[in-house]
Amino acid sequence: VVVVADRFFASSKTCSASGCGHKVDNLPLSIRQWTCPVCGAVHDRDVNAAKNLQEYAVSYTVSACGGEGAGSRCKPKAKPAPVKQGFNTMTTFS
Repeated sequence: VVVVADRFFASSKTCSASGCGHKVDNLPLSIRQWTCPVCGAVHDRDVNAAKNLQEYAVSYTVSACGGEGAGSRCKPKAKPAPVKQGFNTMTTFS
C-alpha cells in the first residue's frame, strides 16, 4: 500500500519527538540539523522527516476508510503499489 502525503506536508519542519509536534516556521534547506524550541530535541533534518512520514503513513492507514462513521463516500488516498509486469529472460544452459 502506498500512502501519498501532500507535497506541502512539513515533514522536515515538524518535531518528531513523542508528544511534541511543534512546527518551525522557517527552516531553509541549508539547515541540516535543528533543535526544537519547545522540547529541546535535536533533529537531523532527513531522519526527522522520515520519522514524520512513517508516523503519517501508519496513522493514515489505521484511521483510513472503514472505520466507524466512514460512510460509503469515503475514498482512501492509499493505493496498491504498482507491480512491474514482465517475463523471465534468463537462459539456462546445460
